[in-house]
Amino acid sequence: MIETITPTGARHLSLPATPVRRTAAGRRARLVALLGIVLLIVAAAFAGYRIYRQQQAAPAATAGKAPGAATAGVVPIPDLPPPDLLRPLTPEEALKANAERPVEAQPATPAQPFKLRADEISRLRAIDCLTQAIYYEAASEGVDGGRAVAQVVLNRVRHPGYPNTVCGVVYQGSDRTTGCQFTFTCDGSLARTPVAYLWNRSRLIAGEALAGRIFAPVGYATHYHADYVVPYWAASLAKVAVIGRHIFYTFRGSGGSRAAFRQGYAGVEPAVLLPTPEVITDSLDTLDNATAPTDLPPPIKVEEDRVEALAPSPVIKPVADTSKLEADLTRGQLILGEPAPPSGTRKKAVAESDCPASSTQGMRAAENAATRVGKDKPGC
Repeated sequence: MIETITPTGARHLSLPATPVRRTAAGRRARLVALLGIVLLIVAAAFAGYRIYRQQQAAPAATAGKAPGAATAGVVPIPDLPPPDLLRPLTPEEALKANAERPVEAQPATPAQPFKLRADEISRLRAIDCLTQAIYYEAASEGVDGGRAVAQVVLNRVRHPGYPNTVCGVVYQGSDRTTGCQFTFTCDGSLARTPVAYLWNRSRLIAGEALAGRIFAPVGYATHYHADYVVPYWAASLAKVAVIGRHIFYTFRGSGGSRAAFRQGYAGVEPAVLLPTPEVITDSLDTLDNATAPTDLPPPIKVEEDRVEALAPSPVIKPVADTSKLEADLTRGQLILGEPAPPSGTRKKAVAESDCPASSTQGMRAAENAATRVGKDKPGC
């Protein structure tokens, strides 16, 4: 005990103070806690900076994209001129310019199969949209031409630079006067009633593409145009294939590599404008009303056409031969095609006994021939 006397004379008793001992373990614990607080502050600051940068880059990355396009993991792609901006060339000049430009590189690997997994409504919408693209873009290009267009659409669905639905890709930009990716969606083509058998062929091609069939010759192509025009954007891309009258292109660099096509399918298709109900009015059993479009180039023959025929070959009914078989009794010959003489002009048959003996054998041959065609027995 320690006794303390104050100036007033009061006495106070107190216990002696115990010195606090600071151990090494305590100092380490405090240091670790302080370091953790500093790290949390740094991590929060870094996360805030990343969010700020993403918000600043988002408008530029998503500019011009249709609803449904992916916003995460954007692959840099070139800023191309408008799709409908063409070089001022005549069709003949464009054909020559396109022919002179060589194919830069054949597709090294085919695209991965695309297997549609969606609800029934979205599945039907996807088939309708892809059928429209195949029909209005390549109705006259044969089966291979249709499959090539379908492959381009599905390649875009998998590329982060485009919408992640089939209808979103096909109708991208269709709400603007300029900039629609597929011209038929904004040039009035949908107002024309399709040809039945070409529409159904396009629908078969669309169905097999959405079931996983690929068209290897175009690889990962994302663009194409007809050979009688030269768009300004073509110079910025790599020419990879020519199928019929369409020339196909892909992005250069990482934007066109296999790794770039990693975008996932949205699973739900947006509602879009579909053809009128009278699109399919002809029976699949007849081609009476099927006439080729007059404003399209002539069909291109392809080496492979594995789509089954939608209509059987017309059955040609045999026409009965109306020509009559006649016999020339004077010469002992059969005559085909001459009309039968009137019944009143037939010569009266002469008995065999009245004919000369030298001609009996010849007349019997003529008589047998005449009997076979229903004629009277001949005379001399």
